[in-house]
Amino acid sequence: GAATGTSIFNNIGARGGNNMFHWTSSDFVDGVKLSASYQPSNGTTDVESSSSFAIEYTGVEGLTLGYATDNNGKDGSGATLEEIETTLMYAKYAYGPVTIGYQENEADGATASNDDEMTAYGVTYAVTEDLSIGYNYSEIDEDTTTSTNVQESTNISFSYTMGSITIAGASVKMDNIGESSSAIDDRQGYEIDVSFAF
Repeated sequence: GAATGTSIFNNIGARGGNNMFHWTSSDFVDGVKLSASYQPSNGTTDVESSSSFAIEYTGVEGLTLGYATDNNGKDGSGATLEEIETTLMYAKYAYGPVTIGYQENEADGATASNDDEMTAYGVTYAVTEDLSIGYNYSEIDEDTTTSTNVQESTNISFSYTMGSITIAGASVKMDNIGESSSAIDDRQGYEIDVSFAF
């Protein structure tokens, strides 16, 4: 059978298997990295071909921009739900003590009930050399045609280093886990870690 997932040549979702073609270039142009893969149809287990393409740009100091897409063709099971187009866009910028990141994913299936979207962003601030704080937010909307409860996650964190001791903590709040509206699927938690470097 065909394999799926990121373990196959860093694909973002397309199938991989025998006779797969993969190409990557870390120095295509200054600051530009390209990657592509193609899994041809074999007429049985892979009825349709699958392909992936990704580009990343790091040509401006502190800035990273990325875009990736794949078209996961139908396999031999005959399930049209296996046909999925995925796109991913991300940006990260670090300037002085501040780092900001943003990511957006979208999956379009053969039927509208398989359309998923995810958005995430975060910011970290190095208050001093020893203290940093961060805020992250994400939301996931699976099955965008029928879902009314978007899963949301918020994370506030800090890290403080004093000599060989690091104290870190986070407060995490999640609403509508699994896109459920039940009160039990709204959770909140806290964590404090202390570590020593010898």
